Amino acid sequence: MGRHWPRPVAAAAIAAVAVAAAACGAGAVDVADPREIAAPIALDLMTPQQSWHGLSGGLADNGEPEVTPVDGRIVIVAISMSNGNMEMNRFIQLYGGHPDVSPAIGLVNCAKGGHALERWLSMPSLWDECDQKIAAAGFRPEQVRVVWAKNANQFPSGHTLPDPAADYVDLVENIAALSQRIGQEYPSVQAIFHTSRIYGGYVAADRQDQRGEPMNYEGGFAINAVVERHRRGELPGAPWVGWGPYLWADAEEPNASGMAWLRSDFNSDMVHPSAAGQTKVADALHRHFMRFDWYLGASPRPP
Repeated sequence: MGRHWPRPVAAAAIAAVAVAAAACGAGAVDVADPREIAAPIALDLMTPQQSWHGLSGGLADNGEPEVTPVDGRIVIVAISMSNGNMEMNRFIQLYGGHPDVSPAIGLVNCAKGGHALERWLSMPSLWDECDQKIAAAGFRPEQVRVVWAKNANQFPSGHTLPDPAADYVDLVENIAALSQRIGQEYPSVQAIFHTSRIYGGYVAADRQDQRGEPMNYEGGFAINAVVERHRRGELPGAPWVGWGPYLWADAEEPNASGMAWLRSDFNSDMVHPSAAGQTKVADALHRHFMRFDWYLGASPRPP
């Protein structure tokens, strides 16, 4: 059956940005305030008292989801664009059937190159294709319990904070809308783990306004905003929403998990991850899921 729905609007996110901008002097960085950082710092290295254009640092905490099997299976589905597709493929190669992973876990990659958030929100055929991939892998839709969503806008605005037209504005709305859409399309899903983009500072100068910095960095704040919305009960129909692995790091400066990004971690376009970069993301996704008993196989939970 075909699926149809309207395109989301960004009014609530625009208001949120306006509030944040007002909190730090019409959006300008107050260099006299030690809490307001003047250059990007990985969110997982920031304290909640530090901020970027009025948006608090740290990773928003929404507790832990309850994830249970259906007929012995917990299926994790990836919904994303090209980067997420490449990274999920690597995750499946490395950790599908891995002894550290529970035999209950099933993995399905529904991410599709050239199809970022707006297309997942406007193309019913993507969800139909995902249904087909789930069935082809031998699973049923009701066994899909977890979604990993690697997020980016299909059509970035080319603006960054504190500009009221910053890409962050639509990104908040689109991630929120995707969370609700997942709950509609797969009512069995119990948890959505959102992840923002990897470092974009190596991208060519003429593409920085589309896939560069600090746009990629600000995507992390968009996930924080969506997690906070969920905590306030403002995402009706969405399952539990929280952070997946935090992947952004300031080039070779490691984030709190030790992840850093070298030029060799990217393909020649400096946007898509090379084999080495794909492995970094796959390993980070595995480490993140290893925190949860429902994912663990024979190996003990890591310290």
